[in-house]
Amino acid sequence: MAPPASGGIVTHSLCPECGPPIVSATAATPGMILLRASSLDHLDQAAPQMVVYKSCSPKWGPADPGLPAFGEMSEGNEQTAYSAAIPTGSRM
Repeated sequence: MAPPASGGIVTHSLCPECGPPIVSATAATPGMILLRASSLDHLDQAAPQMVVYKSCSPKWGPADPGLPAFGEMSEGNEQTAYSAAIPTGSRM
């Protein structure tokens, strides 16, 4: 597996029954997890909070213009991105 673009450490948690990744966590954002939408039984259970790697978005799947967006993820930018997207005290 390739290291993340930020160069930081990413931990992936896998489904104990069938193996695919469910959540990820980065050393740059302690206390925050990244939930894979594909792990949800009902997609309306969660909503996107931000767009990361917008520069890689396909033309057929544009990002929501109402969300905070970041073209790339550079070292030290992870915490800035997450802080901008998730208000203090909110829960995903």
